[in-house]
Amino acid sequence: DLRGKRFDEAEAMIDTFMDKATRSGWNVVYILHGHGSGALKRAVREDWLRLCSYVHSFAPANEDQGGDAYTVAALR
Repeated sequence: DLRGKRFDEAEAMIDTFMDKATRSGWNVVYILHGHGSGALKRAVREDWLRLCSYVHSFAPANEDQGGDAYTVAALR
């Protein structure tokens, strides 16, 4: 849950979370960034996940998964 965080705070949280997820053998993670102004959502998707070596692909969550407030990332 990254809601209310600045990107530098969120980035550290994502790094830790992704490391744990890959070591645990997870295939998919859900990142809750909320809607807000959209700045955190864009930063997570465009600046972090796009370049992350753990991530195979990512997309906004479907409505039944929480909608656009979440990003679903498939891990390598």
